[in-house]
Amino acid sequence: MKRKSEIDRRLKRIRKELLSVDSNLHTLEKNAEREKGARRSAVLSTPAPPPSVDTTSRRESRFADYLSSSLQAPPPLRRERRIQRNKALLMSVFVLLVLFWILHRIFL
Repeated sequence: MKRKSEIDRRLKRIRKELLSVDSNLHTLEKNAEREKGARRSAVLSTPAPPPSVDTTSRRESRFADYLSSSLQAPPPLRRERRIQRNKALLMSVFVLLVLFWILHRIFL
């Protein structure tokens, strides 16, 4: 079985969060329409109490974590680091071969 990369895990978390946001948005739309119908017949009396600080701070911290994680580059993975090293070695060998070929053509 293939091991999941960091990008796959991150993509799964983002999709899960997106589903949660969609669900919350749907619920909010339903509640807004229900309140809209109720407010048409009644006069606004007092504003609704603000949400609890705990819920708000938790949401803000999750949002801040999400934003900060997208701004930071993920650490390079072992396989990608190995591929990058191999490419650099291959390129340096190629450059040396071309350099020797050019020097051979000039001096002979």
